[in-house]
Amino acid sequence: MKLSHFKRLLIVWLLLSAAALFLFMRSPSETDSAYLFGYSKMRLLLAGILMLFILLQAWGLWFVQTKPVKAQSALDWLDRWLILNDHLYNASIALLIFFLLSLGAILLSWLIFPAVSRPILVLGSLLLLSLVLLVFSAFRKTFRQIQPPAWLRPLDHWKALEPIRKNTLLVLAILSLLYFLLFIPVNLLYTDTEHTFYHHSGDEGVIYPILMSMFEPAETLHAQLYHRFIYEDYHYGYPFYAVSALAVLPARILFGADFAARVRINLLLLRQLVSVLPVILSALILVYMITRFRRRLYSIALFLFLLAVPGVVTYNGLFWHPDALAVLFVVLTLFFLQRDGFSFSHNWVFAAITCGIASAIRLLGFFCVLAVAYVLLYALIAKKMSFWKIVSAGAIFLLVMSAVIVISSPYLLMASSRAKYAAIFAEKRLEMAFGYNQPDPENIYRTGWAAWLPFLEKRWGEKWFLLFAAVGLTLTSLRGSDRHTPRLIALWVIASLGYLIYFVAVKSFQYLLPPMLIFHSAAFNLPIWLRENRQNKPGVFLALEILCLALIAAQFVAWLAADWRIYLSNFP
Repeated sequence: MKLSHFKRLLIVWLLLSAAALFLFMRSPSETDSAYLFGYSKMRLLLAGILMLFILLQAWGLWFVQTKPVKAQSALDWLDRWLILNDHLYNASIALLIFFLLSLGAILLSWLIFPAVSRPILVLGSLLLLSLVLLVFSAFRKTFRQIQPPAWLRPLDHWKALEPIRKNTLLVLAILSLLYFLLFIPVNLLYTDTEHTFYHHSGDEGVIYPILMSMFEPAETLHAQLYHRFIYEDYHYGYPFYAVSALAVLPARILFGADFAARVRINLLLLRQLVSVLPVILSALILVYMITRFRRRLYSIALFLFLLAVPGVVTYNGLFWHPDALAVLFVVLTLFFLQRDGFSFSHNWVFAAITCGIASAIRLLGFFCVLAVAYVLLYALIAKKMSFWKIVSAGAIFLLVMSAVIVISSPYLLMASSRAKYAAIFAEKRLEMAFGYNQPDPENIYRTGWAAWLPFLEKRWGEKWFLLFAAVGLTLTSLRGSDRHTPRLIALWVIASLGYLIYFVAVKSFQYLLPPMLIFHSAAFNLPIWLRENRQNKPGVFLALEILCLALIAAQFVAWLAADWRIYLSNFP
């Protein structure tokens, strides 16, 4: 980086900061909050910080002007750190992300943040933009010469895959498409008119108007942003409504302002893209975590097995809900924890991001606590890294996850919305713990294993199969060649399913989708482990593998019979 470029950057920053300070202090504060010279304490504090920043820039400009050799030496050190340590791409992407977030903060100054803060927010955005432009200008030749990090080169990953893994993925992609298409006839049902839809809808009829309100036209920017971000019903997190809004955006563009009445196309898009598609993607990722796509028959069998679970088939028909989306981000969290391999690198950060989104959608990310704690403790016990590096990795995970929750839940920045969210959360916690305020002649609103087992058996597996899968998951967690993956799965299931069984009295079937879909992904762990270790005792291990596959096949056939009844039952 040339010293002249940095000098010009400082001059631009100094001018921008002075202009921001002038605009920030141009109008006095409200009379009731004025503290000194007509300004509030907060205004004075922010102005002081901005003045210190201006003084720091002025000092930097003086240093560059009077000691150019030392200044150039510092810039050369920064160049070496960015290029030689492979930080250039990561630093550039981080700057771009912060710049985009700063643009979002400016928008929120018309909704949440005080309007008087806009000059400072604009200043921050312009400073970040100038840094982005400087980096891309100063290092344009370097960007052409060096390769991006591996996670930015997905095509290289595809090219590096062995033929067996490519072929397996292609077969699974075809099966995914067929499965996706299979639910279109079902998900078109009861959507001919708004009256028909609301007459047959359950939860969908409650959340559909909320989604439609996000598209309501408004006369002011404040009102438009309010519709987009502050949806006022916080039973489900904002990422669910944001993804749902993207799903129906083509219909909004095509049909105009009255598209809310087009329930047929809207509900089809929502059910297919927000329910069916995330389930398929979750199953694909889980299959990869278990088989790495290296065993084609096992991969195909596990994929079909997961999608044939009666609870999954029930969920995919006529049910637009946030559970599948939350499951997808939990699965991604476990996937990134697996890929990280105790290195605490970019995959660790990705896991924190997806965990934060899962938490923002429906609090499911918080049940990853045991899996994350296991990774940290195992790294400490196995001496993968020093104690303080592991502590810093845990702190980074917590900070990134918390930041993502706040960023993906903009209503949390508004005091009135936080209060409403807290009230809804308290109300739902009591409902989940004690049941709805209605008659319960069958005594369903109970907690404990005995109360939940009939609901597990109804849609998620026979008692004998649940026991078999649990034994297989336990054995491979203790003796398997890849103990890390089954341990992550087991700890997620223990945390999420344990909470449901012992703290939730309401028995809605979709509550079991997150733990049970992930739990069933480990059903093939034991036969795969037996095949890998068959050379030890060929006859015994082969017989045990065949027995395991027979048990899985028996459950699969029983599920297919139930699936056919479930699928047909949707039709009038």
